Amino acid sequence: MITAAVTDAVYQKIMDKNEVWETLKKNFEAAAEDQLFKYCTDLFSFSWSNNADVSGNIAKLNTLWNELNGGLRVANKPELPNLLLIGKFLQILPDSFETFKSSWMLMSKNKDNTLDELLSQLCMFERNFLTKCHEENKVKQEERVTREALSVRQNNDKKTVKQANPCHYCKKKGHWIR
Repeated sequence: MITAAVTDAVYQKIMDKNEVWETLKKNFEAAAEDQLFKYCTDLFSFSWSNNADVSGNIAKLNTLWNELNGGLRVANKPELPNLLLIGKFLQILPDSFETFKSSWMLMSKNKDNTLDELLSQLCMFERNFLTKCHEENKVKQEERVTREALSVRQNNDKKTVKQANPCHYCKKKGHWIR
C-alpha cells in the first residue's frame, strides 16, 4: 500500500525510512489540505433546507463544523471558535425566524450565550412559536373560505327572491325596478 502511493521514480531515490516518511507526508499533506478547503466550502455554502426542521438543519451544519475542526486538529492548526458557528446559524435562518434573531442579538449583549443555548432556543422557538403561527394561518384561511361561501349563498338567495316575485312596475317575474 505504501509503495502504491509513491511513484517508481521517487521510489528509486528513497534511501531510508526518514525519506520514506517525508515522501509520504508530502503526498498526503496535499490531499489533507484539499480536504480542509472542501470542508470550508461546504460549511460556508450551506443554506437552510425547507424540507428539514430545525434539528435536521442543525445536525447537518454541526456535522460540517465537526469535520472542519477535526481536519484542523489533524493538521495541527487551531480550531475555529464557536462564535463563527453561531453566526452561521443566525445567517442561514429563514425569514420566519426574524423575531428569534432579533431577540437572540438582544440577549447576547447582556451575557455570553453558548452554542448549546442557541440550539435549544431555536428548537423551542420552532416548536412553540411557529406551530402557533401555522395554526393561526389555518384558522384565518378557514374563516376566509367560510365568509366567501356565505357571500355566494347570499347572492344566490337574492337571485331566487327576484325570480320568484314579480316586478312592481311591469308585473313580470325575474327582475325588479326600484
